[in-house]
Amino acid sequence: MTDWDTATRHYPSGGALYPLETYLIITKGGVGGVEPGVYHYNVKNHTLEKIASEKHLKEFYNGSDYFEFKPVTIILTAVWNRSIQKYDDFGYKAILLEAGHLMHNLQLVSVALSLHQFAYIGFDERKVDKLLDLSQRKEENSLYLLSLSNKP
Repeated sequence: MTDWDTATRHYPSGGALYPLETYLIITKGGVGGVEPGVYHYNVKNHTLEKIASEKHLKEFYNGSDYFEFKPVTIILTAVWNRSIQKYDDFGYKAILLEAGHLMHNLQLVSVALSLHQFAYIGFDERKVDKLLDLSQRKEENSLYLLSLSNKP
């Protein structure tokens, strides 16, 4: 039985395995009271865990003007074995479908909050994985990004 008080998620997941992780890039002036940096969303505690400082963001933005001007970028990653160990090859498809569901929910919320959104899958995965320190651990990779802004 699932402990709904500590692991609630508002999107479907094959086998309730929840292979997706959520990270946020917050730039200077992005969110009031939150230091610029890279954060991991801890779903059990509903908290943000800082994993990289503003200094790391400057390295990431080098040569990428598009990201630099967005106050918040949400990054979805997949921890592949959470689904693949149960569903084999179908686990891959289930993860991609789940990412689509979660991203759609995030986009609906951004519309409700009157935020401009920029969703994309065309990005330098190696660069994003390096920023999130995933490049050393091959079991997790970035899948999908959503930048949010109150300006177009």
